[in-house]
Amino acid sequence: MRRRPAAPLIAAVALVSACSGAPAGTPPSLEPAATAVAGSTAAPPPQSPSAPVPPPQSESAAEPPGPTPAPSTAGSLTQASLPSPAALGPGWAYRVDPGGAEEGYGGNGTPALAREPAEVVTGLQPLGCRTRRLPAPQHALEVSYRQAARQAQGVGLLLSFADAAAADAFRAAYTGLLRDCSTGREPLVRVLRDTAAAFVSRRTDPLADAGDREWTEVVRSRDATVLLVSANTSRGAVLDVAGLLAATG
Repeated sequence: MRRRPAAPLIAAVALVSACSGAPAGTPPSLEPAATAVAGSTAAPPPQSPSAPVPPPQSESAAEPPGPTPAPSTAGSLTQASLPSPAALGPGWAYRVDPGGAEEGYGGNGTPALAREPAEVVTGLQPLGCRTRRLPAPQHALEVSYRQAARQAQGVGLLLSFADAAAADAFRAAYTGLLRDCSTGREPLVRVLRDTAAAFVSRRTDPLADAGDREWTEVVRSRDATVLLVSANTSRGAVLDVAGLLAATG
């Protein structure tokens, strides 16, 4: 890049020096013409008023309320209506289900939770199998179990219907659904026992972790109710089917 000639700039400096009476070669002052009085302080520029800052909200106030705790009874069904942990076999105990937003219900501090009948029927459909319409019960009560030594969980579900005929119709539809799912090269359901007294199967959940993939289930009807007891047997936990049938006979 070519430099601009310096002669005009030198001439301008000389002219200013001559007018101000300063010696030649002394640069003119670069201060503004109106200078502040020595010792005085310049006033700061006016500031615009800022908007008020809202007080911070606490975390508890920001969190939405949890689901309402589910009742511990459903119709005439109570926790005593379902098998005790001893009926499932050695090592089983009650477990308190805390519920939560994902589950759609809140815990009540007991092992027994009333469930929405239509929601329960939908959840009974095995994953990966052809669905079938199941009759909805009038009431549904769920009791949770656990076996701490094997880190296994179990669930008891008691469904009540208008009469014994409606209960038998549900049992027939549900066990028929499990039979349909027991065919093919890699069936997700294996039928272990199919009698008038009880239907026993082993179900595989393909989407669950290895330790939660296999469940053993017992289904039986009595009067106007249907009992379903499922236990996670992936980690070596054992569901005592004979003891369970004897206790619920």
